[in-house]
Amino acid sequence: MVTPIKGHRDVSVTWGDHDAAHPPIRVGRVTTTILDTAIAVLFSSPMPDADYEVVVQAKSNVSVTTFPSAPTTDGFTLNLSAGVNATFSYFAIGTV
Repeated sequence: MVTPIKGHRDVSVTWGDHDAAHPPIRVGRVTTTILDTAIAVLFSSPMPDADYEVVVQAKSNVSVTTFPSAPTTDGFTLNLSAGVNATFSYFAIGTV
């Protein structure tokens, strides 16, 4: 389906063209407990492939090192240097 876009210059694009111009992005939160040193994180919808970068941010005042591993189209594993009761947000961005 071609949709005209009105603005500075009139352009016709398909949504497929538009979607292909931007990298896929997934964001979310995951909560860990004192017993967790690794936890599976699942995306709300799959990525096109497993070639993406993940940024993790603690939403609590914790002193724990985190790193993502084992990326798949459905998600990744969040690894923690120690178990902690905390919430972490993540931002995963794929390649175009």
